[in-house]
Amino acid sequence: MSAFGAAAALCLALAGGNAVAEQTKATPAAAAAATPAPPAPNPAAPQAPPAWLTDAERSLWQTEEAFAAAFAARDPERFAAFVAEDAVFAGRTVLRGKAAVREAWTKMMTSGPVPPFSWRPSRAMVVGDVGTTSGPVFDPSGKWAGGFHSVWRRQADGNWKIILDGGAACGEPKEGAP
Repeated sequence: MSAFGAAAALCLALAGGNAVAEQTKATPAAAAAATPAPPAPNPAAPQAPPAWLTDAERSLWQTEEAFAAAFAARDPERFAAFVAEDAVFAGRTVLRGKAAVREAWTKMMTSGPVPPFSWRPSRAMVVGDVGTTSGPVFDPSGKWAGGFHSVWRRQADGNWKIILDGGAACGEPKEGAP
């Protein structure tokens, strides 16, 4: 999920590390000290689905990962392709319909230098043509920030569209909040 340009950061870190090493060839110790530590793994990076998933659950897992990757890539067109026309997303406000979801999430994913969060599935379950995914949500630094739960409907062509989406509240509960 990768999500925050990890590949670009790695390339820059490696280029910087090599440049520093070239400039400090005096001793191997100096070169080693100047080489940056490898980047931390991205917790939202795609992971292989568990082996015990059914074919339908594996398909849904991969769809959730592709959905998250579209958000991470800040690609509103690709993101919206996963959203059903009658979708309902619950967050700070309730968004009803694909157009409302697309408008709000396009602003969210494209404002700021990086996406405001990332996610990955940790569970996928399917009954008939309805499936659910859930998993952790991470802040831009990769720190756990909450969780999500989504409901998907399989289309006649076999593809999945998200119909319900919600996340667990991040941070401390507020007094009087449900």
